[in-house]
Amino acid sequence: MKKGTISAGSAALLLAWACSARGQVMDRFTIQETREVVGFCDDTILLRANSVSGNHNLWGRLLSTGEVFPIQTNPSADVYDMTLDGRTVLWGQAGSLYAFDLAARTTSLITSESTQGSVSGDWCVWRKWAGGSYPNTTYDIVAFDRATGQKMTISSTPMFRGIPKVSGNWVVWEEYAAGMQSSSVWGYNLSTGQTLGIATGPGSHNNPCINGDIVLWRDFRSEIWGDIYGYNLATHTEFPVAVGAGYGEYPTIPDGDLVAWFDDRNHYPATQGMVGVYDIYRTNLATGASYPIATGNVYKSGFQTSNGVAIWSQTSSNGQLLINGAYLVPEPATLSLLALAGLAMLRRRTLTRPG
Repeated sequence: MKKGTISAGSAALLLAWACSARGQVMDRFTIQETREVVGFCDDTILLRANSVSGNHNLWGRLLSTGEVFPIQTNPSADVYDMTLDGRTVLWGQAGSLYAFDLAARTTSLITSESTQGSVSGDWCVWRKWAGGSYPNTTYDIVAFDRATGQKMTISSTPMFRGIPKVSGNWVVWEEYAAGMQSSSVWGYNLSTGQTLGIATGPGSHNNPCINGDIVLWRDFRSEIWGDIYGYNLATHTEFPVAVGAGYGEYPTIPDGDLVAWFDDRNHYPATQGMVGVYDIYRTNLATGASYPIATGNVYKSGFQTSNGVAIWSQTSSNGQLLINGAYLVPEPATLSLLALAGLAMLRRRTLTRPG
């Protein structure tokens, strides 16, 4: 082989790598930030800190520029159950649900019916107390379109329901049978009005999250510590994500074909009772490949990915809380160039092959 040339086999491997690289950890970084990560979407890292009064306050940080800006810093009011999409931060405060517009940097009251909800585009959803006390508390699921002012109750039979999650036109939530002995996962299409039983079989199914057509949840059909299962709303198919003793803790919001969960396989029972000590694993739904992103007996929290970037808080070796990050995919331009290079090399090899 001449110097500077590449074999057809190497070109094929280069092409295969370029086509399958999505989901691998390409690079890692840390950010000096002692406020704790509680969410991440697009370019915005959502941070929580303690005020001098002991209440939590809420900040945003742009990953691209490092700019830090206040969202809710009133020391006399606590914030909780915070979530965000690419344009809005939603949180509970003083018995109400508030929204912060990330572009305009303005705050608005969404409802005084709840402190626990989710946001996607113009849609906000929340659970509303409908009566009773635990374990007989009942909650309705309410949806509100901020663009039109339309408000509707989408699930109201007497039932204990968890905090709903919304993505696009789909809302998902968990609801419990009488006595809180088992739970199931349900969905509702805001466009068509369809109600869908997503996980309703034997055992409990809870902690659902959604992005696009992919729903994930924690599943107890066959494992007392919980597995992770998923459902594709477009194809109406269920699939396992992490199944096995000690594997499934809590899933995080899917990021395209990348899904993640908090994993206890390497820790339990040694770290039982140690809050936040678990590993974080990812699976590429397109290839089926699974791999760890963050491991070790240290505190981790707030893990989330968006557009192929993972962000979470983790204690360092000296006990300091830092933002940790990982690029899970190379730049799109890099993937394209690698793929094109592989194709070109294969084509050249074919055209110049001796007759």
